[in-house]
Amino acid sequence: MEGFRELRFTNLNQVLQELSSLEKAGKGTLGNWSYFQILTHLAETIEASYTLVPPPANPVDARTTEVLFRRLQKSGKMKPGYLNPALPQSREEGDTASAMNRLMVAIRSFGESKQLNPEPTLGYLNHEQFEFLHAIHCALHLGFVKAG
Repeated sequence: MEGFRELRFTNLNQVLQELSSLEKAGKGTLGNWSYFQILTHLAETIEASYTLVPPPANPVDARTTEVLFRRLQKSGKMKPGYLNPALPQSREEGDTASAMNRLMVAIRSFGESKQLNPEPTLGYLNHEQFEFLHAIHCALHLGFVKAG
């Protein structure tokens, strides 16, 4: 997609730096989601890793998790185009300042969390693995935000 920024993050501090730079730039987006929706989605995803949610119905075994996680580490990114019918299908505007604050609180709370929930696809991850997963997920979605 023309204008998509291929960002690479390995930790959430890099995400915070990007969010800080986006605060000074424009907030236009490519694709179907608004800046508000992107920030909200990222906050919800990070919150789900440390708030009480039911475990996945069929968590994958440790070996499968290891293989899948190694693939993500090797590529260092998530690819766009994964369709999830549970996510918004149309553009919606909202309070971006509140959504930004929520995301920053979610990132800080994740850093302080001691107990993590299983990730729906990969199962149980340690804190470092989960942070990496959140970082590459943020890189994917923030790549749709126009910087300037």
